[in-house]
Amino acid sequence: MVLPGIYLLVAYTFSYLLIVDRRMGVWQALEGSRRVVNKHWWGGFGLTLVMLLLVGIGGMIGAVILGGPIGYGLSGWFPEVSLDQLPLALPATGVTINLGMVIGLVSGMMVGGAVGVAVSGSMLGAAYADIFGLAASSQAHS
Repeated sequence: MVLPGIYLLVAYTFSYLLIVDRRMGVWQALEGSRRVVNKHWWGGFGLTLVMLLLVGIGGMIGAVILGGPIGYGLSGWFPEVSLDQLPLALPATGVTINLGMVIGLVSGMMVGGAVGVAVSGSMLGAAYADIFGLAASSQAHS
């Protein structure tokens, strides 16, 4: 199930851009994206991998650079909670977390991930323009 999922993720990468730019139907866009990406599958796979890494690494960097200081600042305002007290179906671990630190790390991860998404989206748009051209650009200026 993992390999077909990876194939479809890469093959359908440009489908939503085709729907918006070329005003294609959903199935037509999926098939058009798959047809073009199959000719250069490894390039599409590399682009997708780099985009996913940018989002993941951006999230990690954001968690450390932004989330650490924010979490440290919030740690005095929020209590420490034992995971054993939470209504989770987990075995007893004895682990205690500070909710302020969790809020800070998650916030930093979201900001860093958002930067990764912005850069990835720009990369995808540039690749789309290079491969397909922009059909709507002449309509947008009129």
